[in-house]
Amino acid sequence: MVASEFHRQFGDNADFWGEDAQFSVEEWQEEVSNDDTRLGYWDWVIIQREQAQDSLEEEQ
Repeated sequence: MVASEFHRQFGDNADFWGEDAQFSVEEWQEEVSNDDTRLGYWDWVIIQREQAQDSLEEEQ
């Protein structure tokens, strides 16, 4: 994902201290503390969104 696409998808919340409406920093921190991810927050959000979309497509 290129920067322009990233900002189009996440809007003004996509800054260093921003937070996605669907996937919270708190959820990400929990995954980090459980050693379930080593991704940065926004990279983790992108993966979570992709997985959620894949799940929706599989259900249809």
